[in-house]
Amino acid sequence: EIEDWIIQKIKNTSLPPLQVPALFGNMYSAAIWAEFLYLVENFAQVNDTIYFGSYGSGSTCISGLLKIQPNFKSVLNNSLNMGEYLNNKIQISVPEYEKLHKNKISSKLQWGKIVTTDKHCAFTLNYCDEGCNLSQYSGLNYCPKGHSGNNSVEFPLTGTLTEIKPYNNDITPLLEGYVLITDSPKIGSTMEFELRRWKSPKKNPPNSPKGLLNWMPIYRSVSASPYFGLVDDTFASKVDETASISETNL
Repeated sequence: EIEDWIIQKIKNTSLPPLQVPALFGNMYSAAIWAEFLYLVENFAQVNDTIYFGSYGSGSTCISGLLKIQPNFKSVLNNSLNMGEYLNNKIQISVPEYEKLHKNKISSKLQWGKIVTTDKHCAFTLNYCDEGCNLSQYSGLNYCPKGHSGNNSVEFPLTGTLTEIKPYNNDITPLLEGYVLITDSPKIGSTMEFELRRWKSPKKNPPNSPKGLLNWMPIYRSVSASPYFGLVDDTFASKVDETASISETNL
C-alpha cells in the first residue's frame, strides 16, 4: 500500500505538468520553464513557494504553483540531458508534418465513455449542434456561425474508460455522453482531460466570421505520457492499476 501511495503521488504531481511542453513544445512553454529553472538554480531556498504562468496566444498555456523541496539541489545536479529528451521524440518528414497540420492524416480519434467518482471536479462547456463553442452569458449564447442548438456538456478532469466506439464526423455522440479519446487506450484505463483545438468537419455557412477558435476536450490514458519512457518499467506498468487521479488528495 505504501508503494502504491508513492507511485500515485509521483504520477499525479510530477508527470501531468510535463505534458504541455512534451505535446506542444511551443516557445511559451519553453520560456516559462527556463525562467523557473533560472530562479531555482540561482535564488530558491527550501520551502520557497513559486507561482509561474505563461500567455498561450490561442494555442496553450502552462501555469503552476511549486514548493521547493529539501532535496532540490540533488535533482538539479542530475537533470535530464538533451539526448534523453530527443530519444523520446519521433522523427517525421516535412510532407508528413504538413499533412498532419492540414488534418489530412487521421489523428486516430475514437469516442469513449468516461466514468468518474468525483462529480465536482469537471468543466462545463456549451456547444451548438455542429460542435462550435458557445458563450455561457445570456445574450451572447448563440453560435456565431449561425448553427442551431445550445447543449451543455460536462467534462470530468479524470476518470475510467468504460466504452469505446469508432469516431466519425458526426458530433451526436458528444451530446449523448461520449468524449473524444486518443492514443488507442484500453477499457479500464485511467484517462485525463486535455483541451485541444477543434474544427467542425462541416463547411461554414456563407458569410460566417473568420478566425474563430473552437476548443474540445480530448482524453488520453495517463500511461500514454511520453515521460513514462524515462521511468522504471515497473513504475509504468503500475499506472493503470492505481486509483484515478480525481480520487487522490493532493
